[in-house]
Amino acid sequence: MSALPQGEHADIDRAVDAFSRERWRYDRLASYVCGLIGDHCGGGLIHTTEHRAKSTDSFEKKCRKLNDDGSLRYPRPLEQLTDLAGVRVIVFLRDSVDRVCSEIGRLFDVVEEEDVGDRVYKQGKFGYQSKHLLVRLGTDRAPLVENASIQGLLCEVQVRTILQHAWAEMEHDIQYKTEIDVPLDLNKRFSALAGLLEIADREFASIQRDSEALRLAVKEDLITDLTQQSLTETHGRKAGAEGDRQATDARELVSKGRFADAIDIYSTKIEAEPNSYTLFIGRARARFLAGDVRGAVADLDRVDYLRGDTVATGRLRGIIEKGDDPRKAAIELQTPAKFSADRQSASESIRLGDGVRAFEHYSRLEEMGFNRAYSLLGKAMACTLERDVNGARSFLGSLALRAGTPMAVNICALDCILDILYGQDIASHYEQLEQAIKDAPQFDLALSALDDLRTGLNAKAFPEAEQIDAVFARLEEP
Repeated sequence: MSALPQGEHADIDRAVDAFSRERWRYDRLASYVCGLIGDHCGGGLIHTTEHRAKSTDSFEKKCRKLNDDGSLRYPRPLEQLTDLAGVRVIVFLRDSVDRVCSEIGRLFDVVEEEDVGDRVYKQGKFGYQSKHLLVRLGTDRAPLVENASIQGLLCEVQVRTILQHAWAEMEHDIQYKTEIDVPLDLNKRFSALAGLLEIADREFASIQRDSEALRLAVKEDLITDLTQQSLTETHGRKAGAEGDRQATDARELVSKGRFADAIDIYSTKIEAEPNSYTLFIGRARARFLAGDVRGAVADLDRVDYLRGDTVATGRLRGIIEKGDDPRKAAIELQTPAKFSADRQSASESIRLGDGVRAFEHYSRLEEMGFNRAYSLLGKAMACTLERDVNGARSFLGSLALRAGTPMAVNICALDCILDILYGQDIASHYEQLEQAIKDAPQFDLALSALDDLRTGLNAKAFPEAEQIDAVFARLEEP
């Protein structure tokens, strides 16, 4: 390999000198990018973040890299090197990689994105895996005075899982920090290990999804029980009476993820009613959601003692102790014909304005494994009939608003009705309703469960009937 001409040595020296004077800018950029990602990617997605500006020595080494013909690989290093500022984001699970990359795309202008793992797979082997993004400040942040020094600079962001990071660090330490070639056998073992870690990463993600599904099932069951209790206690009385306040408070706490506070409410009620097994079931659910599995099992043991059997706790024990998925089990056992009686009874109860009875039927349908969206919408309508606006919203909040579907129209329309009952301005939800109707021209009110609700609301004769009728009138328009 030929030596560099004297002039090129001088060019490298000038580039190194220029970078050493400007390095503080790249350090500030890396710190700024890392901070924004950390602030906006919460929710337990990120394990750790790191940032750095390339060292002057490392920059010089890259500047002196040559091609096979002896020419400089980076004749204009300050323009060609894109990793002068770098951020590394280590996440827990594979699913989190895409979520973090998506958020990065909202925070910055992404100049380039590469899935290095895909490139490695295309070469027919396992190896280094990470997503690399080149970003710079977008038009919303670049013009700010405090960002003048980092405007236009590129930052490389690497996003990978903990297991991918562990493999990369070990592989880098053994293969790239030695002056000798790694034997072929060791390379094969590294590749095999990468494959095992890939399987482990996928299994961790699968376990996490299954765990969340179990927690969601328990949370929905708890909210259902609390709502049913509240509806039963307020039925025939004014909403907000003192008797149902604790159930309503506990439901709101569970909906917001404040499980420890909900446990305190249950514990207070258990002190007053130590033989009420339903309170122990409720607290067991709350304890499981709070991560106190032993406490949950102890409450279930107490229920079995009070009742003298295990019927009431069997399903919940299956979830907590065995990881049984109650939705899957129910769906496998049921056929559409077995839902017909409860569906008919639920619709009839809605039309009669009997939210309490309707709620019981929709809860039973959901427990049997019937369509979850239909069941949750039904429970929201039952709450609406009893003017339990918060309860209705808690169930609607569990539904995905998918554009172009009749269900999206149902959700938006019910949101408008709830605004009216709560005395809120419906403008925002009405705008969403207009868009939902536009996106789903196939929607037909006569085929919607909301048609039953209209009959039930007319039977209730609420003072806001005229405003509510206007929403239904909009649903009937072509």
